[in-house]
Amino acid sequence: MALSWLVAWCLGIFPGVAFATDGESESSAVLEQLTVAMVGSVVDTNLLDIRSSTAGKSLLRLGNTALPQHVDQARSSAKSALEQKVLKSMIWWKAAPPSVQRTEDASNILVADVWTIEGEHLPSYMVQKGYLLAVQEYEEELAKDILSVASAKEKQEQYQALEEALRATQMELETGTGVPQDSSTEAATASLDRGSFILGFLMLALVFALLVGLVRLLGSVAAPTSSKAKKTKKS
Repeated sequence: MALSWLVAWCLGIFPGVAFATDGESESSAVLEQLTVAMVGSVVDTNLLDIRSSTAGKSLLRLGNTALPQHVDQARSSAKSALEQKVLKSMIWWKAAPPSVQRTEDASNILVADVWTIEGEHLPSYMVQKGYLLAVQEYEEELAKDILSVASAKEKQEQYQALEEALRATQMELETGTGVPQDSSTEAATASLDRGSFILGFLMLALVFALLVGLVRLLGSVAAPTSSKAKKTKKS
């Protein structure tokens, strides 16, 4: 079972390399739904005062969250944690559906999902840390980590899964060598050969992925150099 999973993971490397541009197009599609802003101040544990290029309300309340019954010290700590994340920093935000907004509210508060510029979902972060309570005000498919933060977590999960598969493969190989000699010598040999093939294939796949990354890196370095050379020739 572990060997089959390992082969599937290795084969998954190649589509990931060949279609790397798909991730870029997905990121572009996400960013088209968001607005960028600067956080001027943190008003409360779930309330941000922003400077945005769009007209209208300037206070963002973190959507699908509620304030717990904090004592003053705990509430101050929660506010400080939010300040460390976003104060005087750029953020992404997306307004909640109109049905959630209070149009009669004169305090310029807009309910929204908010992310750090790297893509960390602030409402989820504040709830996970215990600073805010999770409530279901509306549904939002992007209410999660996005962009580089999501990619980093996905890569970490893949490497952890690969490590577990390698351990399981090693255990299968060791189990194969312990089969009684009089009945399953050929089966043990076949198991070892199969494991060696899989491990060899894995190494080739990793080397291929590294080579592709190196080529892309060299290409990105060479591109600015060639453009400078063209400008020099024109001058």
